[in-house]
Amino acid sequence: MSTSTKYYDQCPCGSLKLRESKLCRECWKSAKVKHYGRKRKTPLCECGKPKCSARVFRCSACYHKYRRESPKHCRDCEVKLTSRNQSPNSLKYSHYICTLCHRKWQKGYNARNKERNTRRRIAFKIEVMSHYGNKCQCCGEQEIAFLTIDHVREDGNQFRKSRVGGLYNWLKAHKYPQDGFQCLCINCNWAKSKWTGGCPHQQKQTVAT
Repeated sequence: MSTSTKYYDQCPCGSLKLRESKLCRECWKSAKVKHYGRKRKTPLCECGKPKCSARVFRCSACYHKYRRESPKHCRDCEVKLTSRNQSPNSLKYSHYICTLCHRKWQKGYNARNKERNTRRRIAFKIEVMSHYGNKCQCCGEQEIAFLTIDHVREDGNQFRKSRVGGLYNWLKAHKYPQDGFQCLCINCNWAKSKWTGGCPHQQKQTVAT
């Protein structure tokens, strides 16, 4: 056996030891198992329970309590976060960012994803309008850019105060209810509530009849 490439000298047990090693192959394997196979003693938390990992000196319950009660700082400007300067989304999703930094991030996100957000918004509007006829119930307008959802009972203000989120999301979550909602173009929707006597299209139909 050639010792010029793989082995040289001798192990304390009498066998040839590996290159760049103090032991032979068998002694090296047994030493490795002896060193890494033993169980380390896990220190206890202050409450007396075993800590959750070697890097955290607390149990799981104490660690999460410490994270909730410890002061938090913004990840960008490092200002101390309070209930006044922390973004609502930051409180909901546990993102440590203040209101000002969140506004800067939101502007940058909207600029980077403007085209994608526009495509998604248009596709969602087409889906919603397809459940309400895809045309204005007053004048028959079918251009998707002009169509809106109208509150038939003129209770849009009270409805906005009671719901959470956008109107289209609410309609989708409630399986597109037909009672109390209809599809109108933006002109007919505005004239219905702002113009004297309602939409001029309806006035002309009344006069004609």
